[in-house]
Amino acid sequence: MRWHWLPVAALAVLPAAPVQARPLASPTLTIKVVGVDAEFRTLVLKPSAFAIPANESRTWKLSPGTYTVVQAPPVASVRVTCDRPGSVHVFDLRKGDNVTCTYYTGG
Repeated sequence: MRWHWLPVAALAVLPAAPVQARPLASPTLTIKVVGVDAEFRTLVLKPSAFAIPANESRTWKLSPGTYTVVQAPPVASVRVTCDRPGSVHVFDLRKGDNVTCTYYTGG
């Protein structure tokens, strides 16, 4: 009788260590302006009226909620884009959200 040896693999199953979920950070909203000074109005942020010089930005660390920011007075040659789909003026922010909107001159 001939014996054949087969390799044997051992697999140990250990209990998984509990995964500690990081709490989500407070949402942030950043307004950047490129190539033009811009003035803004809001009902919720402090101050309610503010200006941002060309090529600078301003960031708020906020509580979850809905925020509205508009350029006032509006300037026809200024465009706005946000890194989040949806409105460029009304933001429904949840924990962990980081939204940046850029106001710029251009066609």
